[in-house]
Amino acid sequence: MKSKPFEGLSYFQCKLVALSIYESKDFEGIDKKKIMQSIVVADSYPESEKKRRIWQQMVNDMWGSKKCVEEGFHHYISKRQDEILEAFNYHKHNQCKSECKLCGVIECARNLEC
Repeated sequence: MKSKPFEGLSYFQCKLVALSIYESKDFEGIDKKKIMQSIVVADSYPESEKKRRIWQQMVNDMWGSKKCVEEGFHHYISKRQDEILEAFNYHKHNQCKSECKLCGVIECARNLEC
């Protein structure tokens, strides 16, 4: 398991992971506007700070998720980021031809319009 959340991920992959997690049932009831604003702000940061900005907002929001608190924030993200990226890689490899939830997250990450 990775020692830090988002370690080894590109910034785009980081956005995919964050947006996917906000779509999960663990984050039901948590306002997505703050993470979207954090991504917009992070886009203007130096490359070395972008992922940290998203992580800071996620930490604030994870306090509202019982599962995140119980598992521990680093463990929660590290465990799920590999699963999420595997799903996106499978999706990309199989060239989805429909409007599925993964397509929506990818488009959102590209356009920042959820």
